[in-house]
Amino acid sequence: MAGLLALAGFAVTGAGLDLVIRDRIENGAFADTERAATDWIGSMRQARPPEPITSSRVPLLQLVDSRGRIVVASRAAAGRGPLSGAHPRSTTGSSTGRSAPAAGACS
Repeated sequence: MAGLLALAGFAVTGAGLDLVIRDRIENGAFADTERAATDWIGSMRQARPPEPITSSRVPLLQLVDSRGRIVVASRAAAGRGPLSGAHPRSTTGSSTGRSAPAAGACS
């Protein structure tokens, strides 16, 4: 009986630790991705957006317009479809006040 209780305790503790570790990894990945995207957005000074600034932890970055078309992507993300279906509404622009060039403006 004591062995069963100990096993149940270990299982609950293990499950709790798993959730905490996964949450920290997810938050770290989100923070790294947000930092890479912010650095890339900060480098956008020309009419054509530069190639994304990537790292080994964040190799996949794309600039997707409001219609879901990829404007520019990192080498690792080139040739893929949009990595996410989430994007700012086309009427409000991005939260940073910057928006992608109109279709054809990047050619």
